[in-house]
Amino acid sequence: LAMLTTGGVSLLEERRHGLLRRLAAAPLTRAEVLAGKWGSRLALGWMQTAWAMGAGTLLFRIDWGGAMWAAGAVLAVYGALCSLLGMWLGNEGSSPRVVIGAGVIASNVLAALGGCWWPAEIMPLWAQKLSMALPTGWVMDALHRLMSFGGAPADVLPHLAALGALTVLCAWGLARRFRFQ
Repeated sequence: LAMLTTGGVSLLEERRHGLLRRLAAAPLTRAEVLAGKWGSRLALGWMQTAWAMGAGTLLFRIDWGGAMWAAGAVLAVYGALCSLLGMWLGNEGSSPRVVIGAGVIASNVLAALGGCWWPAEIMPLWAQKLSMALPTGWVMDALHRLMSFGGAPADVLPHLAALGALTVLCAWGLARRFRFQ
């Protein structure tokens, strides 16, 4: 939610105040500008994820399964995707209200359909299948495999591959549509 809303609004505000237009005149390539913008949002997302995992471990004694690093890898790739999606919202949005509204609605709908609000196993079969067509469903399935069912890190390689492929696709699409003004 935070990566979709604040990541998008900050990019929109940079465009509205002419900061991106000034960057376009700097001796930087489009790819360097995008990488810098993405890197800052990605770092924020990873810090939030690390904080949440640490707090969950220390305060709530969450058991991350036999390979906490694998759960961290799933969440890191998901963070990379979400930070790009937030930038995409900021690139396409017309106002902060539109970006925030779209980010809140998208994150809540994806959370509900992906199994973040309740176990996917209790959803109707059609909803379970739909969940596996969504990034949130991939992440929740990967985390369940690792944490709930004692799966090995190799069990989530398809999830990581799908999340990684979607992240690359979003980065490519954003690079093609990115506007400085």
